[in-house]
Amino acid sequence: MNDQEVLDPRALARLKEWGGDKLLRELVRIFLDNSPLRVGQMRKAVDGGDIKDAERAAHSLKSSAATLGAEGLRSLASDVERAASIADLDATRDKLRELETVWERVVAALEDIEKGLPT
Repeated sequence: MNDQEVLDPRALARLKEWGGDKLLRELVRIFLDNSPLRVGQMRKAVDGGDIKDAERAAHSLKSSAATLGAEGLRSLASDVERAASIADLDATRDKLRELETVWERVVAALEDIEKGLPT
């Protein structure tokens, strides 16, 4: 899976248009700093049966992913959020596994993008 399959280049171009490389770099860095916390929060919540905490973390990740054009991740975060909202722990756990795989790809793609941005 390459960068364009996990990130919508139009979303990234739009961010650059709005605020240049500086805005894109800041948003990428915020995602790279905060998304591990959200994914970890979801994992801990699901493993501990705290489904509402998983729902909140998924909602937050969903918004961040959408901003950067990570549509697959956004969709899976929405699925986790939806399953958690109806307290379906098995579905939440299954969707979280999928989300973690896609999230790792998004992180790798954003790290590559970040390396290519001027400082």
